[in-house]
Amino acid sequence: MRRYADVALAVLTAGWIVVAGLSFLRHPGYGFHAEYPGGVVRDAPPGGAVRVGDRLAAVDGRRVAREEDLAEALRRHPGGRPLAVELRRRGAAGEVETVRAELPQAPHSRAAVLATLVGMAVGLLFLVVGVFVALRPTGRAGQLFFLFSVAVALLAVPPPVAAGGGFLVRLIQVLQWAALLLGAAFFLHFFLLFPAPHPLAVRFPFVEGLLYAPPAVFLALLTVVTAAAELWVAPDVFVEALGTGAVIVAVSYLIWAVVTFVDAYRRLDDPVEREKLRWLVWGVAISILPAVALLGFEALLGFRLPHQELWVVALLVLLPVSFGYAILSHRLMDIEVVLNRGLVYGAISVVLVVTFIVVENVLAELSLELTGQSSFAIAMGAAIVMAALVDPVKNRVQLFVDRLFFAYKVKLREGLGDLAEELSFITDLDRMEHLLLRRLADLAHVRRAALFLREEGGDGYVLTEMVDADDGAGARRSEAGGEPLRFDANDSFVIWMLREPRPLSLETLPEADFHQRVESREVVVLRRLDAALCLPLRLRGDLIGFLLLSRRRNRELFNRDEIDLLHGLAVKASVDLTNARLQTRSRRLEAELGVMRDELLSGLRGLLGSGPRPPASA
Repeated sequence: MRRYADVALAVLTAGWIVVAGLSFLRHPGYGFHAEYPGGVVRDAPPGGAVRVGDRLAAVDGRRVAREEDLAEALRRHPGGRPLAVELRRRGAAGEVETVRAELPQAPHSRAAVLATLVGMAVGLLFLVVGVFVALRPTGRAGQLFFLFSVAVALLAVPPPVAAGGGFLVRLIQVLQWAALLLGAAFFLHFFLLFPAPHPLAVRFPFVEGLLYAPPAVFLALLTVVTAAAELWVAPDVFVEALGTGAVIVAVSYLIWAVVTFVDAYRRLDDPVEREKLRWLVWGVAISILPAVALLGFEALLGFRLPHQELWVVALLVLLPVSFGYAILSHRLMDIEVVLNRGLVYGAISVVLVVTFIVVENVLAELSLELTGQSSFAIAMGAAIVMAALVDPVKNRVQLFVDRLFFAYKVKLREGLGDLAEELSFITDLDRMEHLLLRRLADLAHVRRAALFLREEGGDGYVLTEMVDADDGAGARRSEAGGEPLRFDANDSFVIWMLREPRPLSLETLPEADFHQRVESREVVVLRRLDAALCLPLRLRGDLIGFLLLSRRRNRELFNRDEIDLLHGLAVKASVDLTNARLQTRSRRLEAELGVMRDELLSGLRGLLGSGPRPPASA
């Protein structure tokens, strides 16, 4: 149920973004933009009456000390007339002077329009990635990243100040402060749990709840002091000071999150997981750290780049892009399931709804032509037709989506299935070994595949076949370098396979652990074969041999789905290889018996032919 709530919240936030962006583009502008608290002008056309750095004091004779005052003044301003503004400007000598000007209605500046459009794109992108992450079974981590995505989306597109009355403006202010403070807390909490619980969170579980205390305190103080400033009880300088403190807290949390994530990445020993997270680490660092630096310099030093909001939003776009790239290219969080099911069931829904409408209309028209009236049975007939189409449509759409978006996995699954079926009809061991390795090398995109089988009459495992893609069509070898490659039954590598029920991913094992688990002589053999994946061949718990696959030609690591598919083929090939070996042995014994029989008969004929002849009868 929580997942459906996430989707509903994402839809509402997306609606907020679209409405706020369209409202800004549709609302009349006057060529400047002021930020509160303080009313400092941040965007103004060069050479105009209003300059960047001015403080807005009054509009149409109304004092605008707060954002809701400005919203009320703009709402009451009659359309079509110039906007009378009063500004406080600091001169060259440091004195503050009052400037009055009348501003005609003008289109929004290019920077403001571009910032709004980019903010809408970034907000929607964050929501899409956040929903995908939340829909996976990632526990609290996925929910926290989704809430962070909602917070960024709310900050990316603030609605225009004149969109509503004072209450709405105050509500928007509270939402934006909450998005800034709690969004930073969600981001930090997410990286305390992702990709694995951080030692700090494991050792001190109360940290997860305690990190929300400072944002909650600042949010409560900001709400109370803003309300007190509206009643003229508290000066505006308190609001500005609390706002600066809130930005500093958010910046500290974001930096802490980046440091935590980099530390978690550094602790990972699995190369597959490191490959999945490598681009994400760069995306988090490049997007968060520069954006945090800009916000921190503004809060502490007052330094501000021209069009800073646009720079911050443009930097933040790298975060969802890196997440999306890691998800789609490196299977981070196994998001393929979400894409697959979403595309399939979305297409099914569209097809069935269109089918229902068409069938219902056709039946209704036919009924009116024949009987002059319609009935409930027509809708039932359309529903029955739609229900009958569910399974065939689902199968067709699933096949189309798999072939379009997951072509390699489909090709691997279908190719391994065909290979398993073909092996069932082969009884010659040599032919089966060569076919198995040649097809595996082609389907798995590896340079080399080797098969080791337990030697007859012994306990060791000897190389019986090897296919090398660099040799053109492949080479059949029983020896490499003139020396047979073999493993003894008491070798560390064989004992490791006997203890491990799953395939061994040698390319994901750190070098130090590899040398610790395997003896130097065995390391030499595995390195000569460039072994990256070992598929054990077991029959009723007995290790009859193993398959060694080299690294893939595109240098990508084997993922979990591919290893599972290859392991399934190895289970099936264990039975087929055992049967082929028995039949080959049976044929060899039969041939040897035939040779012995022929030799025995030949000897008997020779013995009988050279003996004394019986006497002739008279």
